[in-house]
Amino acid sequence: MSFPEILDRIDGMGHFQVMHVAFLAIPLLMLASHNLLQNFTAGIPEHHCKVHIMANYTHYANLTASLPAEELLRVSIPMDRSQKPEKCQRFVTTQWQLLNPNATSTNTIELNIETCVDGWTYDKSLFTDTIITEWDLVCESRTLRQMAQSLYMAGVLVGSAVFGRLADRFGRKALLIWCYLQMAVTGICAAFSPNFTTYCVFRFLTGLAISGISVNSVLLLGPGM
Repeated sequence: MSFPEILDRIDGMGHFQVMHVAFLAIPLLMLASHNLLQNFTAGIPEHHCKVHIMANYTHYANLTASLPAEELLRVSIPMDRSQKPEKCQRFVTTQWQLLNPNATSTNTIELNIETCVDGWTYDKSLFTDTIITEWDLVCESRTLRQMAQSLYMAGVLVGSAVFGRLADRFGRKALLIWCYLQMAVTGICAAFSPNFTTYCVFRFLTGLAISGISVNSVLLLGPGM
């Protein structure tokens, strides 16, 4: 007699089995939020170098406080081909002559540029606060953005092997409860991480826990439950 036939003899799925499946399936549905989390926590807002005003022209220096933001950016940051402020460069000295519509960009002062040594200014109209704005993961550090997601996925990969073997030794129920607690603790700790390295460590541990939850939950939902 097969297992499905035995289930039919004992009235199949009862209230206990339905609740068992529901309580295991609901957390599985929420795991997708961690997989998609990077799209929101690592969103890259519009940004440019912090404006650095140098009073090399006394006539214009007194107008700094009253200059519109667009003109202030024009004399402080070079424009790209689409006439938007460069994201990773700024003028070494403030180019006041660019306020004159008849002046050329190389009229009197050589337009030397430098990197954003004083940091960046971010447009927070779309993303109020992300790991990008928190730790300046732009320009030379932009590759670190993908590192956080890569370490998270590495945790998922390692967790599928580690928690699978541990579950065979200590039981799936015990490991599942442990993974729930680990995901809750490491997820909260990642949100309050003081630096990027700590954030990556907690994201890796979260990936471990998520893999343990998915593997053990699927097995408990199988015919052998």
